[in-house]
Amino acid sequence: MTHLDASRVAFLVALVAPLAITGVLVPFRDSVPNTSVALILVVIVVAVAALGNRLAGALAAIWAAVWFNFFFTRPYQRFTITRPADVQIALLLLVVGLAVSQLAARARRLQVVAITDADYLARIHDTATLAQSVKARREQWSITSRPSSPRCCTCAAAVSSTAR
Repeated sequence: MTHLDASRVAFLVALVAPLAITGVLVPFRDSVPNTSVALILVVIVVAVAALGNRLAGALAAIWAAVWFNFFFTRPYQRFTITRPADVQIALLLLVVGLAVSQLAARARRLQVVAITDADYLARIHDTATLAQSVKARREQWSITSRPSSPRCCTCAAAVSSTAR
């Protein structure tokens, strides 16, 4: 799955999942506390934020708050909230969803930095290893190829320049 495909899937899940989950939970709204419903919706928002990008996570948070308001706050199936506790839950659902989306985006950015840094460190290590092996070969060559007494002035100049 490419990055573009994952983003499209995340946007689709951001639009559909909050509505689907709240729709499934509507028959239980008298027995399930609103805080539990909000936590279930936060899990959906976290999944979307982890799968997609910041915008998909924010969209999931907004839709989760909207559908929570529509299906789980009185008066039901209206975009109004009469109880202060439900206002607080809806706002916290939105804020937590937006914060998680931001954190997921930051984590993805830091992952790219870590991978890039690891690649740079590997290149530095490879360069150092190569330099060390060249140095060792030069030392070995200078020890084994040094004549005991040069036969002419050209050989003497060559030996003295490699010894430096």
